[in-house]
Amino acid sequence: MCQFFFSVGFVIYLSLYRPLETRFSNNMAVLDEVVITFVLYVLMHFTDYQTDPYLRSDFGVAYITILCVFTGIHMVFIIFELAHSLKLRIMYAWHWRH
Repeated sequence: MCQFFFSVGFVIYLSLYRPLETRFSNNMAVLDEVVITFVLYVLMHFTDYQTDPYLRSDFGVAYITILCVFTGIHMVFIIFELAHSLKLRIMYAWHWRH
């Protein structure tokens, strides 16, 4: 429960003060904390708090879906950053050669 409250507090802090250098970095940090909050909420339903096994299974599907979407979003940004870096290196090598 403490981790849940710290995560919510950190989302509020990131939203109000924007401590990171770029807007993109701040938005990604907020996204990370929101996903952590959702994952903690879903994990709470894997305990004896949830007595219905079918509903617990549905929360398992939600857990896997949240993590896959989160990983996919980060992978898209990593691939775009890698492609941009590779393009700049190729352009630099091409201009240096001539």
